[in-house]
Amino acid sequence: MTSVSESCEVPDGSKPQTQPSLTSPQRVFKLVFLGSSGVGKSSFIHQYCRGHFPNNLSTTVGMDYQVRSVVVGNTPIALQLWDTAGQERFHSIAKQYYRKADGILAMYDVTDSASFKAVRSCLDQAQDVTAEGVCLMLLGNKTEVAEEERRVTITEGQKLAQEYQAEFYECSAKSGRNVDKAMTHLASGDALFWRLRCLPPERQKTADAPPLGRSPTVHKLPEG
Repeated sequence: MTSVSESCEVPDGSKPQTQPSLTSPQRVFKLVFLGSSGVGKSSFIHQYCRGHFPNNLSTTVGMDYQVRSVVVGNTPIALQLWDTAGQERFHSIAKQYYRKADGILAMYDVTDSASFKAVRSCLDQAQDVTAEGVCLMLLGNKTEVAEEERRVTITEGQKLAQEYQAEFYECSAKSGRNVDKAMTHLASGDALFWRLRCLPPERQKTADAPPLGRSPTVHKLPEG
């Protein structure tokens, strides 16, 4: 497993554990979050990039994304975390953005069996339109709830992930449980790092990549 160092200032101004020197990332990875409305995609991204759970977060309309810079081994990279609206009317918009994704993270709510059924459709769509070799990860969110509130077991999640050959984590965007762990695993995994070495030059970097050491950037895209 390749080591990962991270650079991300949090709102209270505290310094990250590892602070690499300022440098531009050599590669930008596009990671797209899919799942029904309300499963916690936006909160997960906010927790990962800002270090805390947002108390008041509006429903995503269309698409938006945040960026977090990390160092994989000795290679500085930027992770673009694309947040997709879960409502049905935005699905066609979402497809436009994950066709060239490097990773797909499909999320469901462990307290909502309907969201678990819907995430299978997300995984099917991702496999239909993404390129070969795209990393897949299945996330079961909201594990901070009492056990009696669960509607989806960890075994069910594991079986679905195995069916799609996806990585699997249960997590809590609210408490932060497994948020960093899942993203570190994805960023340092063999599949994603292989894409860093093997993608053509025109995909190696994009113009909107932030230099390491900046605060997380938030980009809002229009609904249409």
